Amino acid sequence: MAESMGSANKTMRKRLKWTDGFALTIGVMTTGIFTSVGYTMGTVGLWGMIAVWVSAALIGLLQVMLFTEMALMFPNKTGGIGVFAHEAWRKYFAPIGPFCVYGYWMAWSLALSAVGLTFGNLVKAQWFPDTGTFFTIFGIDIGAQHFIAAGAIILVWMLNVLGVKPTVRVLWILNIGVVFVLLVFVVMPFVTGQWSADSFTFHFSGAWGGWKLAIALMYLAAWSVYGTEIIATFAPEFGDTKRDVPKATSFNGFTMVAIYILVPIGAAGTLGENAIASDPIGYAVLAFQHLVGPASGFVTLVVCASMFASMTASSGGAGRALFGLAREGMTLKQLDHLSKRSGMPVRQMTLDMVVNVAMVFFLGSTLAVLFASNFGYLVCTTFAVAGFVLLRKDRPNWPRPFKLRSYWVGIAVVLTIVDAVIALVGFLNPDLGGYGDASSIFIALVLLSFGPITYVIRKKFQDRVKLVLREWVPAHPDEESPSFEGQAKGEAAPEGAAVEPR
Repeated sequence: MAESMGSANKTMRKRLKWTDGFALTIGVMTTGIFTSVGYTMGTVGLWGMIAVWVSAALIGLLQVMLFTEMALMFPNKTGGIGVFAHEAWRKYFAPIGPFCVYGYWMAWSLALSAVGLTFGNLVKAQWFPDTGTFFTIFGIDIGAQHFIAAGAIILVWMLNVLGVKPTVRVLWILNIGVVFVLLVFVVMPFVTGQWSADSFTFHFSGAWGGWKLAIALMYLAAWSVYGTEIIATFAPEFGDTKRDVPKATSFNGFTMVAIYILVPIGAAGTLGENAIASDPIGYAVLAFQHLVGPASGFVTLVVCASMFASMTASSGGAGRALFGLAREGMTLKQLDHLSKRSGMPVRQMTLDMVVNVAMVFFLGSTLAVLFASNFGYLVCTTFAVAGFVLLRKDRPNWPRPFKLRSYWVGIAVVLTIVDAVIALVGFLNPDLGGYGDASSIFIALVLLSFGPITYVIRKKFQDRVKLVLREWVPAHPDEESPSFEGQAKGEAAPEGAAVEPR
């Protein structure tokens, strides 16, 4: 495998405890509560929203158990589930790897601009409501919200550059208020006697008896509720990988399910379903006022803290995914680099920061990009879950410090089918998820094409090896890759053999 470009560190430093996994994921968990749940409730009712989001959260819980086994199979590989998909599929069709890892990177990276703009709009509405348009760029009216979003993206980058431990400390502080507000929504309605289920409804309509809409809404929910798998991306950085990673993933998976059951029920039981549907972003402020008293500034601050925490985890996860992509020889060699000072993928996170700041100012809407990143994420997830089955079949003797029972292979097969259906239906129906029209599909395909393009550049022009569709894989970590004369000159190795650069 190609050496790191001047990096003093070959792997990420081990500095995390299992409890730090909660700090890394709570922002991802709650962003959907504060930004998307209200829209779903307005579309299909409270019980419909519970059916969609909790079903997706349960899928995410089952998947994160699969990914835990895979993370401990490759405890020193950074890049998360995209790298797991690469390991499983390269024996059969090597190009799947870069497509999956690139899609995974898109999901975490390009969400920064979308969440950042929502963050900017909330801050402007609460504290700078009278500011107007500053100037116009390519027909886009630039206001305070754009500069706030860009500032948040830059702050997130600076925080991640300092290292994972300082980042986690800040996330713990940010999430204190978030956890407090969630507990208020869960407990206070029953303590004060203000809770009622009279307004709760369940109404799906449209094609396939409403199933098409339900699947499209699960496509929308997937990024948030599948997000606990980011622990697998940070797995090499836990101090005791064998003990910490299973604890972190299982705790966060169950917490995700609980949040998406209890918090919407508490909030809707306090305000009523219609009130939340009419103000799907600001409902948290109204619910808090009903339960505790006027505190719009505080609740808005908490919601913003949740978004900032989500952006921080996204930036860190995206940087590590890009580093893992390069470390496995699937994208530009210059991205196979860790900072000598902090041991962080600074170069990769800087690229993310620049791309997302540019998107904030030069894209009128990030919805199409968010649609593309969701698709890339679901494709990666589908192949990674299927990869669990392939790894069980192809590498039965591979060390598995955390090994699930054999019936999990059947669960993985079912989850693969479910994820594939969600990805396909959501991708072909962007209007149902509120992502736009057919142009969103075109933008998604263009963005995803960059993964295979950079893969070809890396192999053909940087490593100077011939592209092969199938690679040799070891049956055990100690098994050495066969070498072949002429490989360094770009000659083809025998079919099915590895073509790693020397």
